[in-house]
Amino acid sequence: MPPDYPAEAVVRRVRQAGTIKWQGAELFISEALAREPVGLFPVGEDIWLVKYGPVVLGTMRGREGLIRVGPGWPPRPNAA
Repeated sequence: MPPDYPAEAVVRRVRQAGTIKWQGAELFISEALAREPVGLFPVGEDIWLVKYGPVVLGTMRGREGLIRVGPGWPPRPNAA
């Protein structure tokens, strides 16, 4: 069963090639998610958090494509 997303999410279905259509461009997400919906959540000026259900896949800025999330993300403020 595909995940549900809240009303504030912009939902895009991942195409067979692993891409989504966004702002007139094809952006690669993952072939593993072909035919699955992903949710895009605004987090800043033209910055979007990309999620598959509760799993954060990364962020996108404009039409630059997905920036993958890895260890240490999101960054924590330095302790002063």
